[in-house]
Amino acid sequence: MVLLPGGIPAYADGSAQESGISATESRLQELVEDKAALGFYYDERRDDYVVVLPATGHGSVGVAADFTLNGSAPTVKRSSTTQAAIDEFDRRIRAEAQRDKAAGHVFGSAFDLVRDVMAVTTDAPQDVVRSLSAGLPITVEHRHGTGGRNSRQYDSIPFRGGAAVTVGTAQCSSGFTVKSPQGDRYLLTAGHCGYVQGVPMGRPVSNTGSGENMGYFYNWNYPTRDIGLISRLNSAGVYGHHIYVGNATGTVKRVSGASDPVVGGTGYCRSGVSSFEQCGNRVVGTSGQLCDAAGCTQNLVTYDQGAASLGGDSGAPLYTYNSDRSAVVVRGIHIGIVGTTYYAEKWSLIASSQGVSIATSTP
Repeated sequence: MVLLPGGIPAYADGSAQESGISATESRLQELVEDKAALGFYYDERRDDYVVVLPATGHGSVGVAADFTLNGSAPTVKRSSTTQAAIDEFDRRIRAEAQRDKAAGHVFGSAFDLVRDVMAVTTDAPQDVVRSLSAGLPITVEHRHGTGGRNSRQYDSIPFRGGAAVTVGTAQCSSGFTVKSPQGDRYLLTAGHCGYVQGVPMGRPVSNTGSGENMGYFYNWNYPTRDIGLISRLNSAGVYGHHIYVGNATGTVKRVSGASDPVVGGTGYCRSGVSSFEQCGNRVVGTSGQLCDAAGCTQNLVTYDQGAASLGGDSGAPLYTYNSDRSAVVVRGIHIGIVGTTYYAEKWSLIASSQGVSIATSTP
């Protein structure tokens, strides 16, 4: 047995040992497969699991009893679609990508259990997307976007900041790479992205588009600090010195340093997986507070102006460009929005609370 950061027990492959909570999830997954449900997810607001059933079948459902574990029954709800419709939609995407290779269109799709929609991001024309769902009992959410195997959605080693990360059902953005005094490297994200009360640290993190394992999630003091570390054993070369900037696909810029933002300064940028790169932000203060049902996080950067952040941007790097725009200086990570004010963890508190320094790249 080895220890992950923070002394978390792990198997030799780096995965955290299964706890009572993860054992419950494993058993629930077995029941979902046995009963031909579409899947399940964890509802943080209700502190309960939700099993999603297909639109047809399971004649007696609402039978939460079918999924009862240790005397506790999860919430059960019925989708508006079926597994057959989801499978057929995916098959049509594969056929379309094969049919028109010359066009080079990319398709990213996933069925969102929580919202009961098939989310599709593609640069293909609207009529192509409509044809994919023709005659199927399925709701499609179409987003225009470009990408591929090396983009925000399809990030790969060395993993970069500003990319799409998934922890459980949470989808967020990666921040930037830091290092410990011993030389171990970590990729930052927001602490709330992987935090579930009662669930142990060490949950796997994947790139949202490719599903590639990025490491395991750790947070020691949420909500006091809203900072998460993504870590893998033998991390050398796993986490890069660049962040994605620009549009949905993203180009990369190297990280040349880190420092706190200056109150009143403008020209600050944020680069997340949902709103992409947004610049022209103004720093209002560096001692803000954000409170919600989870608790309060203090001494935050508050900033405004620029385009609003969107769901999935949590963890995104906040930064400024150097004079020739060949590199960026990171200033913190974005964690939330209330009204028209944005909130971010500042660099100095990231460094001091996590015991890390910035990992930089030279030209």
